[in-house]
Amino acid sequence: MEKPIFVIGLHRTGSTLLKNIIDASDEVAMAEDEMHISSPWRIDVVDYYNRYKVNDKRSAKQFVDFLTCSKPYGSFWDHLEDVNIDKDNILNEMNTDYSLFNIIKNLMKEYAKQRYKKRFGAKYPVHFSKIDLLLDWFPNCKVIHLTRDPRAICASKVNDESTIKRKEKWKILSPFIHWFTIMFFILEYNWSSSIHEKYKDEKNYYLVKYEDLIRHPEQAIKSLASFCEIEYKDSLLVSRGKESSLVEEENRGFDVRRIEKWKDVLNPIEKVIIDIFTRSSQNTLMKAEKGDF
Repeated sequence: MEKPIFVIGLHRTGSTLLKNIIDASDEVAMAEDEMHISSPWRIDVVDYYNRYKVNDKRSAKQFVDFLTCSKPYGSFWDHLEDVNIDKDNILNEMNTDYSLFNIIKNLMKEYAKQRYKKRFGAKYPVHFSKIDLLLDWFPNCKVIHLTRDPRAICASKVNDESTIKRKEKWKILSPFIHWFTIMFFILEYNWSSSIHEKYKDEKNYYLVKYEDLIRHPEQAIKSLASFCEIEYKDSLLVSRGKESSLVEEENRGFDVRRIEKWKDVLNPIEKVIIDIFTRSSQNTLMKAEKGDF
């Protein structure tokens, strides 16, 4: 499979915008949304594969049917029903290799084929701590680690739709939910910093800072295109992301208001706590050379 492109990182870092930039190329079919093949926090595709005990064509067919019926966690699987995936073709391409890698690889190939593109890509195919799985499966892949100021990540997450709904549903627990969300993303941010330290010298690993992408989109995307080995076109600059949970009435593109808005959202105590517990990781990720533009 030709050099698949994977975006890994924390939620609320601008992954939809980055995914849409890459997808706007003529070469790469980026998955509609998150795949979550392997995650430490929930039942994932790896777990389901083991449950189905896939070891022959019959069990492989059952598993592929399961994958294409919106059952696994991850928005990608929800959208897969809308894509004209040829499941028979996936099974025929396996020959007698019914490993999870071969199933995912052939599903990816079929997805790219339906989009008339030669390369496949996905955001959050695995939790960022599982980069080793991607490199083992696809040694020639391109792994893009997207990061952002942790204060902006926390501010965005405590104000996003899912967290607000959770607070409204469990109003008595709202303060706990709020602080649990902040502490969880502090943990994740620090973990992502250690992952960067581990893989920063790998030739197929690349760190992208959200702030650089928004402030200097043309330079950032040209560097990104070079790393991904895709042709740069000005059309990549018109890509859009999700609605921000911090900025109202925006263009969802390269909106510099997003960068500093966390300062108006977090209270002083939240700012201090996030900064204290992520300071070392901020020095690692926000000041890293790779990904500077």
